[in-house]
Amino acid sequence: MLDRLDRSEHDVLAAEPTWVAVTVGVNDVWHRLDGRGGVPLRAFRTAYRELLRPLRARAIRVVCLTPTVLGEDRSSDTHRELGRCAAVIEAEALVARARVADMHRAFLPLLGHRRLTMDGVHMNLPGNVLMADTLYGALHEPPRPAVVIGRAQVPAS
Repeated sequence: MLDRLDRSEHDVLAAEPTWVAVTVGVNDVWHRLDGRGGVPLRAFRTAYRELLRPLRARAIRVVCLTPTVLGEDRSSDTHRELGRCAAVIEAEALVARARVADMHRAFLPLLGHRRLTMDGVHMNLPGNVLMADTLYGALHEPPRPAVVIGRAQVPAS
């Protein structure tokens, strides 16, 4: 996640996109849980906010994808952590007036009923179809109404 901040100017903003899909979180949680680093949730929130800031400043439309899965056992600690990461993404997307493709919420009910990955991380055909359908829905949903977060009112996107 943190390396994306360094690369975003060259890899994304220089292309002058009208839309950007932001999909992060799986590796951050995975590597944090298996001891290979990863990003603590508080640092993830800060980095995610910083990743969205220049997109919003340039009036680039954004769709934020929550993390999909790590393994196919929905009761695992891993999925609880992915849920926390998804909640951060949803909250930051709301503040940034970005759309959310909630992959985490779409995948969880199907885990244990249908195999969605080839190896617990990388999607198979049904997993890819579910991702595409969830993304399509997020891109075609009506804008969210304004909500109050703390003391700040956030207008709809």
